[in-house]
Amino acid sequence: MTIDAILFAVGLALLLGGAEGLVRGASGLSRILGISPLVMGLTLIAFGTSAPELAVNLFAAWRQETDIAFGNVVGSNMANVGLVLGVCGLLRSMPIGHRRLTAPTLLLATLAALALSLDDWLGDPPVQFDRAEGIALLFMFAAFFHYAVSTARRDGPNGAVITRWETSTNERVFPHLLRVFVGLVMVTAGAHLTVDTAVDLAHTFQVSEALIGLTLVAVGTSLPELATGIAAMRHGEPELVVGGVLGSNIFNLLFVLGATALIRPIPIPSGGLADLLAMGLLSGMLLLFAVSRKRRIGRMEAGALFVLYAAYLTWRAGWM
Repeated sequence: MTIDAILFAVGLALLLGGAEGLVRGASGLSRILGISPLVMGLTLIAFGTSAPELAVNLFAAWRQETDIAFGNVVGSNMANVGLVLGVCGLLRSMPIGHRRLTAPTLLLATLAALALSLDDWLGDPPVQFDRAEGIALLFMFAAFFHYAVSTARRDGPNGAVITRWETSTNERVFPHLLRVFVGLVMVTAGAHLTVDTAVDLAHTFQVSEALIGLTLVAVGTSLPELATGIAAMRHGEPELVVGGVLGSNIFNLLFVLGATALIRPIPIPSGGLADLLAMGLLSGMLLLFAVSRKRRIGRMEAGALFVLYAAYLTWRAGWM
């Protein structure tokens, strides 16, 4: 058990370090190529912070550990909202305007995942995300990606139309490419270790793999968002926290879950529908905050998110 715990920690460290390398390398490449910061955040940075979830799920699907794959996506999205936004919001108020495309899109993506799961609950087929539903999620991600990039390229940071990309010729490409490559290797190795040891820990403590995925693996793969969020709050950039979390959650639901289901159908474990509904409730609360008069996540709203998340995990652990 001690060896498994150590290897699990090493796997998470590799995941976090690899994700950091991916983000730094992608950020450097975007500067050299002249990509706008908004496009970078919605694409390269979103991929970097969601790389641990993607790597864990792909390895879990390959090893037929589908309960961990399901719990990782749903649990990570819940941790991003309840833990990351909850903790960061307790530190400082964060604006969440309803005109940002990410908040409504996150709720739509969550409702789409619920709808795709409910059709099996009402019929005879096994309750799962099958390959056809995975393709549907990937098509929705492609539509979101196209709309996000088109909007970002049309609108500058202050609403002005972008007519010229700023480029940098003082940086070399190779160091950033090396960071991306090393980051991918570390994320892949970390995902392998995390999945293997998570399964062993589940068997050792006689708890379900779904609970391990929903808690240990999900929170572990959400640590990049938490670390980035706290750093952004310290530097007085709360908008980056909200945008990063919402973008990462959309990426997880549409791309990570869709790609995983395309490799191997993901049966919904016992209690999985409750997990999906809890994730939907947290996403719905964000949209309510976005359309409220304050349009902010203050300490009261952040506390509500954190308490709801902690209470659900406590109840879920008792159930499982």
